[in-house]
This record gives sequence, structure tokens and C-alpha cells, in this order.
Amino acid sequence: MSESALAPRPANARGRHNRSARAVDRAAGRKRRPRVAVVERHALVAEAIGLTLAGTFEAIPVPLQSFTTTAAARDAVLRSRADVAVLILSPGGVVDTLTLVEQLSAHGVSVLVSGDELDRESAERYLCAGAAAFWHTGGVADVVRAVTREAERRAQQLLSGGTRPTHAPRTTPPDVDRHGDDRRTRRDLTNLTPAEARILWALMRGRSADDIARDHVVSIATVRTQIKQVLGKLGATSQLSAVALAWRVDWTPGGDLGKL
Repeated sequence: MSESALAPRPANARGRHNRSARAVDRAAGRKRRPRVAVVERHALVAEAIGLTLAGTFEAIPVPLQSFTTTAAARDAVLRSRADVAVLILSPGGVVDTLTLVEQLSAHGVSVLVSGDELDRESAERYLCAGAAAFWHTGGVADVVRAVTREAERRAQQLLSGGTRPTHAPRTTPPDVDRHGDDRRTRRDLTNLTPAEARILWALMRGRSADDIARDHVVSIATVRTQIKQVLGKLGATSQLSAVALAWRVDWTPGGDLGKL
């Protein structure tokens, strides 16, 4: 092999190659579905939300319970190459979610924050850390609306020549449109017994069958029977799909749920 074949390419040739590669990446980015990292403490909830988003977006569940440091959670989201990260706040865990928002935003990820315990003062701290938007409570349908809005904003920003989308204005997702499937799901949910409702609510909060049995001092066989009954009444084929249905219609149990 000649010396010329081994010689490095001139700097201007490398620059043309890099610019060409970036152009290909940008073209591919315009064609692919937006990537959304669903960041939640519990794997089941993250997967359920991701399942609902999957029709429009490429959803990547990122359960925080899998990580022992904030840096590890951040790296997992960045490895997913997410355009948008949905951070659902829940008590417990070792990940500093405020720092997580700050670091992800610094890398150009739009972070949308939600949680039942998110009061106005806390929300302001997340916005200052770089969150693109927040809302206090809601179900998966609210998440879909918020992600859709942010993805459209990012796409418009790129079309106008921007390199890194700026943060969205402080906003709350609008009211959710309901469909025939949602009405049927709500009807089915009203047929749950208090014990079955308690089971579903526990699953929605990321509890496993073993956790539920231990929490309520009942046998695992009893819990599994109750789960099967919940799935049957909802027409669901798995715990994941049952949780996704309940999240989609913003279901919460009411009244005295009784005992298992």
C-alpha cells in the first residue's frame, strides 16, 4: 500500500464529510417519529405510559427504580436519544429529579414535568431548572397532548432554522377529548369491586403482586385471583394494558376501597 493511501485526509475533506453526515442525520431526523423518554419511578407505570404514546411517538420507558444515581438516570435518557422526556414525579427514590431536569435540558432535551404532589412553588423550581412545561395531575391522555404540543414546537423550531429548540412557554395541557373506547373503559371500571379497585390502584402506583400481598397481609394466590378478575372485567390481556387503560381515562378509585 502506498504512503499516499495511508496519509490522513486533508482537514477540509474531513469537514466536508462531517457536514454531509450531519445533513444526512438532519434528513433522517425529519422522517423519523419523535423519540420520547418516559421517566417514572416504577417500570410498570413507565411502560404503560409508553404503550399509550407508541402510536404516534417512539416511546422509551426509563424506570428510575433501576438507577442508584442521578448521573445514571441522565445517561440512560441521553442514550435513548430522546427529543422529549416526560418526567412523572412520585415519592421516594434516590434520583435528584431537579438536577436531572437541569442536566437533560442542558443537552437539548425538552423535559415535561408532572406529578400529584407538584405544587406551584415546586413547579417554578423545575421551570427554572429548564423544564419546558409542567402540569399538576392527570392521566396518560394529558401526557399525549403535552408531548404532541412540544414535538410540534420543536419541529417548527427546526424548520425555522434553529439548532436547539428553546423552552416552551409555561403551560398546562388542555382538556382531553374523550372517545367511545374511553366511555366503555369508564363503564367497565365502575364494575370493579372495592377489592378489585384497590388492586388496580396499587398496580397503577407500580406495586407488584408480591408487594400487594405483603402490604395487605394476604396470600399471593388471592392477589393473583383478584388481578385476573380485574383483567377480565376490563377486557385487558395483561397488567400493563389494564394500567394503561386506567391511566388513559384518568381513573382514580373513590370512596372506601375496603380490604382485599
